[in-house]
Amino acid sequence: MKRKILYTLSLMSLVMTLTFLTACNKVIVHSKDKEFTPISKTFSSTPKETFTAAQKVLEHAGFKIVRADEDSGLIQTNWISTKATSHYLELFGKKDYGTVGAYYRMTVKLEEKAGKSHVDVFTTARSIITGRLHSDYSEEKKFLSKMTDYLRKDDFEITNVGVDEKD
Repeated sequence: MKRKILYTLSLMSLVMTLTFLTACNKVIVHSKDKEFTPISKTFSSTPKETFTAAQKVLEHAGFKIVRADEDSGLIQTNWISTKATSHYLELFGKKDYGTVGAYYRMTVKLEEKAGKSHVDVFTTARSIITGRLHSDYSEEKKFLSKMTDYLRKDDFEITNVGVDEKD
C-alpha cells in the first residue's frame, strides 16, 4: 500500500513538474504599440536646415536613425529601452518611474508652414502594459531644446520678451 501511494505521489509530482516547465514556453501575451501625443515647435529655418539639424540632434543623443525621408519630412529612430525618466506607469494615482520593461522610438515630422519649419515630435512605446504606460515628454522636450540650439542664428538679441534672431 505504501508503495502504491509513493508511486502515485511520484507520478503526480512528475506530471505537475512537466506541466509547469512546459507552460512557461508558450506565448500568452503580445506587446502592443502606443503612440503618444506629439509636442510641436516652429522654427524660422528652412525645411532642409531643420531636417539636417533634427538628424544631428538625434544622432548626438545616441539614437540610430532607421528611416529618414526628407521629401515627406519624416525621421524615425530604432527601438530603445525606456529610461527611468522617460516613461512611467500610473499606479494607484501616482507616477511610478523606473524600468517598466518597455521600448520606445522617436518620430519627427517636419512640414513647412508659412515659410517656417513646423516640427512635431512624439514617441511610440511597445510594451505588454500599454494601458497604464505614459510618456513624461522629457525626451521630446530635450530634442526640441537641442533643435533650438542647433538652429539658433549667429546674430541674435536677448530682450525682456525673449530671443530675437536677426535675418
